[in-house]
Amino acid sequence: MKPLTCLTPAFYFNATVKTILPLGDLNTGGQLILGRGISGKLTSERGYGVQLSANLEYVTDYPTIDPSGAISRIDIRGLVVPDDQSTPLQIQVTGIQESSAEVFGVVSSQVNTGQRIPYGSTNRGKSLHPELHDVSDHPILVAHVEFRGGSAKYSKLQNGLFVGSSTVSSGPGDGEFTFGLKIMEVLSTKSNVVIGQEL
Repeated sequence: MKPLTCLTPAFYFNATVKTILPLGDLNTGGQLILGRGISGKLTSERGYGVQLSANLEYVTDYPTIDPSGAISRIDIRGLVVPDDQSTPLQIQVTGIQESSAEVFGVVSSQVNTGQRIPYGSTNRGKSLHPELHDVSDHPILVAHVEFRGGSAKYSKLQNGLFVGSSTVSSGPGDGEFTFGLKIMEVLSTKSNVVIGQEL
């Protein structure tokens, strides 16, 4: 069946983050970690309906790692400050990703190794529908992105449903890494399918 939703490229999120800081164990199990943003940019994809160029400020991530160590849950908050001097807005990014030694090496290293991990490699879960993809390894989930506040010019973003694909790279400096997120808007597609014809 033809998919009833589609993804439209919307934004590119790029933030420089200090090496992660462990914050200890949680009473519910697992560990809490702090990712402290240094600087960043949010830029609209060419052709997207809302054109926005902005700096990212006060970016903080409090991810948790499950007791097994296999799954991490990102929890990012930041301030989007538009270049056009309009009212800032908040961005929230949450998600679940399968942890890997490769990614942990980048985000925990005190030395810039120059390592760059391609998009789609930070999460390596088995797809529930491998027949839809060219490879059996596929990201289990990347991120859910929300926007809050801001000027009327960008109010449409508060009503949009956004998801993202993430990656990390070492550097630019020692004790730093770069977090990248390609953000897409989820839209419905027209169809002739009615209830009872979904399968």
